[in-house]
Amino acid sequence: MADRSSVQRNDLSGQFGSNGGTQLNGVVFETRGAPVNIGHAGSEDQATLYKQCIRDLRPTDPRIDKRRIEGSKDKLLQGSCSWVVNDTAFQSWWAHNDPHLLWIHGGPGKGKTMIMLSLYSELSSRIEATGSGAVVSYFFCQSTDPRLNHAVAVLRGLIFLLVAQDKKTLLPHWREKLDEIEDLEGGSNLLYALFKMLIDLSIESRFSKVYLMIDALDECNSELSPLLGEINRSESLSYKIKWLVTSRNESLIRESLSSHECPGLSLELNSTHVSQAINAFIGAKVAKLAQMKQYDSDLKAQVEKYLSDKAGGIFLWVASVCKELEAVRKLDTMDNLGKFPAPPKSPERNSQER
Repeated sequence: MADRSSVQRNDLSGQFGSNGGTQLNGVVFETRGAPVNIGHAGSEDQATLYKQCIRDLRPTDPRIDKRRIEGSKDKLLQGSCSWVVNDTAFQSWWAHNDPHLLWIHGGPGKGKTMIMLSLYSELSSRIEATGSGAVVSYFFCQSTDPRLNHAVAVLRGLIFLLVAQDKKTLLPHWREKLDEIEDLEGGSNLLYALFKMLIDLSIESRFSKVYLMIDALDECNSELSPLLGEINRSESLSYKIKWLVTSRNESLIRESLSSHECPGLSLELNSTHVSQAINAFIGAKVAKLAQMKQYDSDLKAQVEKYLSDKAGGIFLWVASVCKELEAVRKLDTMDNLGKFPAPPKSPERNSQER
């Protein structure tokens, strides 16, 4: 039997000692991933641990990416996305545990990213208004940016933003999980380990629901297929987790996400709503242009009609033409309008109708 005088004890007051009289107070032991503080643990220690975890995870900050995107895109007018939240697919996804995923899809330039930005604001407002204790984490893919165009980056960004909103609960778990995947960097199992980390942290968090939003999933150039597989399989892991993704209607994504259990929301098949939104968008853009270039009412009406006739539901084309017109003399406006090629028709309507 051990000598009682040498038995160590923890008196639960932040002091670690022994019956022999030795006490350790406020001592930091170095461990594999981060220091463990015995006593006097405070905000400074948490901040240090948080910085170490960010360093090891190496995420991008989706909040900064969101701000950059918002600065580079025209905003949709207030209420122009109300049709999305009134759609039965969205309402079912929002109101019930099943389906766990909502997929919004449409052709290039259809305004999917603007819709995603609008839906983020909508979800955040609903969560705040109801006090439901839910949270939103998001990621914006971009094929031309190596920081934002692969599945591992998507998961790192979602994890980072989730933990950033619940540091007190999740920071110790996060440190432990980062240590577990330390040797997987660069390997084929990293994606699966990060996905498990995201799910585990979501379940362990203080939040009642975790809404995970990924924009432009088709711009994820690396490991998209296993990411889609993990998203599908996550349905059985926790009722707390809900996914909302946007993408073009590419076959790999369509085959993975489109099902009776996880209905999609097609922008092509909701062309009436999209047309109303784009007409409102055109009206606002032309009004701004007319004020800048001092169009009279006839010229303003002609420009607006031309854009409405040719746009084909492509927000990006309208924004591009209006940007070009800013550099065109007022007298040359109509001559130059005809030089802009109409946007290509999206093949997605046909693919949806087949």
